[in-house]
Amino acid sequence: MNPEAIGKNRALLFGMMKVGVSMLRHKIQRIIWPCLAALACAVSGLGQVAVQFKDFSALGSDRAGKRSVLKGSDARQAANGMLEILNAHVDLFNADNSLDLTIETPQCLYQNTTKVASSSRELSVKTGDGRLTLQGVGFSWQQNNSSLVVSNSVRAVLQRAAFSKEMLGQGKTRTTSTASSPLHVTASRLEYAGDTVIFRGRVHVNDEISSLDCEVLRLQLGQGETRLKKVEAEQNVVMQQGQTKAAGARASYDLSVGLLRLDEGVTWQLGARSGKSAWVQVNRTNNTVLAGGSVHMVLPAAGFMQGVATNAATKKTSLEIDSENFEYRESGGTSKNTTALFTGRVKARETESSLTSERLTIEFQGTNELRRVVAEGGTELIRGRDRITGEKVVYEVATEEVTVTGQPAWKFENKQGRSQIVKFNTRTRSIKAENNVELEMPTDGDFTAQLLPGRSGTNSVPTNHVSIVKVKADQFYFNENTGTFDKNVQVTDAKGVLRCGKLQLITGTSNQLQQLRASVDVILIQEASTATGQLAVYTATNGILTLTGSPKIFTATQQVTAEEFHVNRLQGTFAAKGPYKIQVSKAGMKKPSSSNSVKEKISP
Repeated sequence: MNPEAIGKNRALLFGMMKVGVSMLRHKIQRIIWPCLAALACAVSGLGQVAVQFKDFSALGSDRAGKRSVLKGSDARQAANGMLEILNAHVDLFNADNSLDLTIETPQCLYQNTTKVASSSRELSVKTGDGRLTLQGVGFSWQQNNSSLVVSNSVRAVLQRAAFSKEMLGQGKTRTTSTASSPLHVTASRLEYAGDTVIFRGRVHVNDEISSLDCEVLRLQLGQGETRLKKVEAEQNVVMQQGQTKAAGARASYDLSVGLLRLDEGVTWQLGARSGKSAWVQVNRTNNTVLAGGSVHMVLPAAGFMQGVATNAATKKTSLEIDSENFEYRESGGTSKNTTALFTGRVKARETESSLTSERLTIEFQGTNELRRVVAEGGTELIRGRDRITGEKVVYEVATEEVTVTGQPAWKFENKQGRSQIVKFNTRTRSIKAENNVELEMPTDGDFTAQLLPGRSGTNSVPTNHVSIVKVKADQFYFNENTGTFDKNVQVTDAKGVLRCGKLQLITGTSNQLQQLRASVDVILIQEASTATGQLAVYTATNGILTLTGSPKIFTATQQVTAEEFHVNRLQGTFAAKGPYKIQVSKAGMKKPSSSNSVKEKISP
């Protein structure tokens, strides 16, 4: 054999010997050292000399395919067949050989037969991607199933933990710095197994602007960029961010669908707004909030219910709303409008006012400024003894006007009525009713009987008689102290009828009638007499009725015309002013009736 071939064979032989030695050393670390450790423990149990060695290493795997390596700078036998490992370091690998987490502690005890390492000393843990790091005191790690329990003083830091901001529903308001800021967790105990991390005992989570408190916090982990998949909090859950605070018995957040849910006795506070319900659900993908089960909310006073009573002073208080369900939704785009929807036996209360309906929609704009309120379905608006009912109530903040439609009916003090539409302004306290207006109100004595002269004694002021007056018109307005009926006006009581094109009632501070003005084709009909004219003015303070505009008075046998007629009901006198004319007929005078042209002109 030539020298060159001999040299190559010699190099190959030495290389094979080096690989063999390396493999042998690896086998010794993997197999021989644990065997020697077990043997040392057995010998120690027989009271022989203790065994101590350096560079300890033990391999293991679990049922999920995760592989682990336990290393230590020194190892020596301890009581109960255990090894004491100094400067212990554990690397846990996933099935794809990626690093899952590392565990470090200055000292631990290792039981080779059960593959359990435990210690009362401090430890530190870090996931392979660096998103979770924690420290604690006292732990137990089981190599066969890769589970870890930290028993005391747990302190963890989670990087890129977006779930905190979204659990509080304020994700859009965060800056880049706060969105990427770490999340700090403290607890009494931690349990880590598979893809689940559980914090127990006085759990507190916080970042730069938000916090979470509970007794149990469960994190479900996954792989890849979105490692945190689900968060569950239990027992006395309290979440807070700025002026926003929410609490309940349980909370869960599924990051895969952006869904947060709180259950059992849920309460929340957002500045001046607060509420409670059986459950609350927040969907971050479409910016909606749902609540159900005896929903109760307290909001800043809306003010729209103050306009029911025309003489009530406005007070700024809170608005309380009860319903079966609640939904809060943000509109898309740049409008920043939001809508709060209450459904199912809705009842809203504001000072002395209340509103009931089946559906209540409150619209906000900009920075939560009230824009519009809509109540639908069997709506009833009450303040004190005043009430309005209808199918729909709409309040426009810009105009401060409330509109009631759907066969509205109302009762203000001792007056009640109905129409097709009712509008009232919460600032001016004005009221407007349109289309087929009907109003009923009581008056002392017979209303129409007080306006015309009659037989002796019939015009004296009644003392114990209340008459119901019914008024019909196309429209009705009330502003300050004046009520106006317009178009096709008809006033009816037990003694007669008043018809005209327009009727104004002017009242005092105590709602007592001060003046009545009937104009445009006025007809006043009683059993014994009828009067016509263009303007009738009645002043309650002196009891005088003045009839002008080519006035005429008809009785069974007379017709009287003059420039003006004056009736003083307090004194029981009647006078004609200016040239007058009296026509007497034994056959009887023809009074205006249903066939009379004047009556036909204004009759509804």
